[in-house]
Amino acid sequence: MNGATGGLPVVGHGHGEGLAGVLLQAQPAPFDPSFLFMMGSVFLIFYLLVFRPESKRRKEQEAQIKAATKGDEITTSGGIRGVISGETDDVVTVDIATLKSGERVRVKIARSSIASVAKADATDGGKKKGGES
Repeated sequence: MNGATGGLPVVGHGHGEGLAGVLLQAQPAPFDPSFLFMMGSVFLIFYLLVFRPESKRRKEQEAQIKAATKGDEITTSGGIRGVISGETDDVVTVDIATLKSGERVRVKIARSSIASVAKADATDGGKKKGGES
């Protein structure tokens, strides 16, 4: 018996023992395919819930802006609201106000600055539903 330790065996004083011995004996963990499956599942769920709906929404908005025609009510990215009174490929003319004299205030804006489009309905004379004109 070893009197200095009270009868307990001494660990770490033999050859190849101690911290260095433990580190040398450590084996790398075996490859676990379930981890790869789990990460792939998380990526798939993230794609289906975030990326795909955002992409679809962006494509629908771009198509709606390209299809904007005379009579449609728009809102620009700067917050100006009005009704399209003329158009070309990349520029639209928008009526934004009517003066007391009956003259209309018109501005030309780039299609790329259109933020949203409300289609004119043929049944209500080109006025947006909800009481706005």
